[in-house]
Amino acid sequence: MAKIMSGEELPSMPGTSFLQGRNDKNVLHEREKIFVEMLNTIALHPLASQSAYFTAFLK
Repeated sequence: MAKIMSGEELPSMPGTSFLQGRNDKNVLHEREKIFVEMLNTIALHPLASQSAYFTAFLK
């Protein structure tokens, strides 16, 4: 896969281990918020938004 966006362009995920806090509502809410922010960042990027991987993910 060609690199379309740099890591600096995407928001970072909150630092929590896989098991620790995975059922904590605050952690889940924060992860959901950041995931939506990531999707919006990709959607606004002229190349990344047209990526076959991104458009397939949205289907």
